[in-house]
Amino acid sequence: MNTPPAERWLAMGDLSPIQSKTRGLLVLSILVFLTILLAWHTGQAQEQQEAFVSEFLVWTLTDGGVTQTVWLRDAASGLEVFAERSGLYQAAGDHLWRWEMFEQPLVLCSIEDWNDSVGTCKRPHEQAVSAHRLVDLLDRTSAPSPPAISPPAPQPTISPPAPQPAISPPASAAAIPAPASAAEGSSSAIESANPVAAPDPDTLSLCEIDRSYLPLAGVGSYLFVTGSTYEYWCGAAHGFARMEFLVYDLASGSLTNLFTEAEESEVRRLGETKALSLLEAGESPPFSDRPLLTMVLPSYDPSGSLELRYQFTFEDCYACSDGLWDSYTRSVRMAAPSLPLALQPYSGLPRVVQGTLAGRPTPVAAFGWSRINPDPSVRDRLLQIFLGETEQPPNDVQIEGQR
Repeated sequence: MNTPPAERWLAMGDLSPIQSKTRGLLVLSILVFLTILLAWHTGQAQEQQEAFVSEFLVWTLTDGGVTQTVWLRDAASGLEVFAERSGLYQAAGDHLWRWEMFEQPLVLCSIEDWNDSVGTCKRPHEQAVSAHRLVDLLDRTSAPSPPAISPPAPQPTISPPAPQPAISPPASAAAIPAPASAAEGSSSAIESANPVAAPDPDTLSLCEIDRSYLPLAGVGSYLFVTGSTYEYWCGAAHGFARMEFLVYDLASGSLTNLFTEAEESEVRRLGETKALSLLEAGESPPFSDRPLLTMVLPSYDPSGSLELRYQFTFEDCYACSDGLWDSYTRSVRMAAPSLPLALQPYSGLPRVVQGTLAGRPTPVAAFGWSRINPDPSVRDRLLQIFLGETEQPPNDVQIEGQR
């Protein structure tokens, strides 16, 4: 029988011991070489993929109210600051959002022009008040708007107003038509209030107003914002402080309350069972024993684990107000026992973000991070927009106490 050459080559039985050992070593060497080559190619592919997958936007807010955003790459070779811009930018899915502060006109009355006997204003005047909006730089369709911020009616000194809960989303969180400018091709925006086009009879007795907004934290696709307003109504015995708390889901461009129905029930139960006992420790009981969840405060501990604190608020007397929420209220803060499902994907702060914050020469008052969409077409488009952004006018955040 004729034996094929390949089989004769592998038939070690008809070779001398030296020839058999030599050919065995050759086969083994070829296998080792192919294994190393395959591992090298796999490593190269992983490094190339990591350069795109592990990219982040990190914004910081200093004590002086200055915001800055950096585009980071967490490649195998180490941390790389790919680009940076002044201002606050946050990515979510296919979107890139920019925080903007602007001024809004509000018609009110000076004290000397207010006729208290008849409740009229002789010469109404216009005053600019602070507002904020989030502009979608990629998707130029309409976006939902939060509730318009309009001054409430003067509050009586006996019946305290009910604090605004944060656990239930505002009724106006559903999509509404975009402002006229959006139809003309401008970026869509989520705005904190609607401009006052004409004098409002309900605000003409407002003699003084001061308002500011502050981004508290950016956690993945969520942005946490607080607002503070001081109002003085002509003829009132004292001014009135009012707080706002907003959580934006930038993936959908809408407001959210973070919780599922089951989680919401657990949070309410926590407030009713523990918040009152904490507030009463060493103090007189508040007017009401039914707390409302008014703020959800995120932070990362030194190890990079996400933690939450809940703020529960009770109605109380004006002199009892503690400044954590509206006038006529007192509040207590406590650690949340667990994270809601919405925040669990962001339970750990990425290593590259931790390194960036630790390496800053100055401390930050607040920061936020978001992951860049790894899809090459989306990622390249977001980067093009980020790099091509023209510098905005001074857009610093007004820090409480610096007004």
